[in-house]
Amino acid sequence: MDIKRMILPFLLEVFAKFDSSQPISTEILSRTRYLCAKYLGGAWNRIRRDQFRLKAITIGRIIAPMMARVHTLDVPITKEPEVLNCARGWLAKFRQTAGGARPIDIRCTAARVPAHSYPASITCDQLEEELNFVEDFLIKSKSPVVFSHNDLQEGNILLFADYHLADDGSIRSQSGEDVTIDPLVLIDFEYCSYNYRGFDLGNHFCEYGIDYNCDEPPYYKIYGEMFNVTEQRRNFCKAYRDEVYRMRDSGENPHFPSDLVTGDRQKDLDRLVTESTLFMAVSNIYWSCWALLNAEDAVIQFDYSSYARDRLALYYQQKASLQKFMDSQ
Repeated sequence: MDIKRMILPFLLEVFAKFDSSQPISTEILSRTRYLCAKYLGGAWNRIRRDQFRLKAITIGRIIAPMMARVHTLDVPITKEPEVLNCARGWLAKFRQTAGGARPIDIRCTAARVPAHSYPASITCDQLEEELNFVEDFLIKSKSPVVFSHNDLQEGNILLFADYHLADDGSIRSQSGEDVTIDPLVLIDFEYCSYNYRGFDLGNHFCEYGIDYNCDEPPYYKIYGEMFNVTEQRRNFCKAYRDEVYRMRDSGENPHFPSDLVTGDRQKDLDRLVTESTLFMAVSNIYWSCWALLNAEDAVIQFDYSSYARDRLALYYQQKASLQKFMDSQ
């Protein structure tokens, strides 16, 4: 297997996992940095939020196969899913702060969620109970555990400098040359770990509706209409599925996960769409725990407190879909 072809498009930035007892090894860091320095040159452009939103269908068809290739990597770290370990770790630390000693008032700042969809306040104990509920869902979901990026939003997707997004949504070379390589690159694996495939999918679709490129408080915007992108979601999942089948049939990866596809392409597509939808709730409670802790000692200009509450409100709005799924199993 060509390690440069498999890994370099993704591991431009690798960091030890945030607040984890299983950090990425020094060997992985050193090898990745060496390979990147040796084989990668040039410059990149970040994709603007407006470009990401308006051209999500085209971009998604490129990102999806890249995500699929990440999910087939065999990385020498713990293979246990980390989503709940991280969330519970952040919550445990938040409990020890002044903010964790009192109820968390939930109010929406940027999210547009009806007040009747979420409680007025919750305690840390109640938030722990919600994580237990999510754990039950994760078990019943049977989503494959894969190596995951866990933070695939537009700020972590770069466009090679020689390429641009055309008005029709296509990606073209500014030099006029044919696009012969992936024009996009995934970066910043700070939160990477083995995780449920559905989390990486659901988290990515949460990010369709969140804009972090804001200069005024709360320093982010939430576009609720972008959470329900039926056409983009299905096209993304279809491109993901097709790449998984291509890799499986090529035999290029001796460590290819056997549970990513079933042999029934329609069934696989339906499952991916379902996972990408249901796991949005998991993403929301995960990042709410992260933001609650960061709000106690913020080092950058960002309203973590409001962000935590917005993501909690979104979680509660979506919780019923998790319960409905579990009741059907």
